[in-house]
Amino acid sequence: MLSRLDSLGTAKTLIMGFVVSTFNPKNLFLTSAGAATIDASMATPSQQAIALIVYAIVASSGVGVPIIGHILFAERANATLLKLKDWMIRNNAVIVAILLVIFGVIIIGNGLVILAT
Repeated sequence: MLSRLDSLGTAKTLIMGFVVSTFNPKNLFLTSAGAATIDASMATPSQQAIALIVYAIVASSGVGVPIIGHILFAERANATLLKLKDWMIRNNAVIVAILLVIFGVIIIGNGLVILAT
């Protein structure tokens, strides 16, 4: 699926990116877990707002950093980004599996800490 995005225009790519990121079960799960963790933190509303802003920045950095790198370094970054894209296409299933295991362990660990207190 990722390799087919190369042939889409700018508008279709933006729409596809929005749809894929919004309705991706992995993203929904991670966002729900992040929101639940922030909510359960017993922090003040202003601290929770700051945590939400930090979460949004970190969560969007996976998209933002390559875009900023491409804008700032143009052709130098293009070769690196193409290599990274090819590697991610080849290893997509492994990347997703590892991330879900890591996040699952973190969420279970946080839940156990909450239950123990």
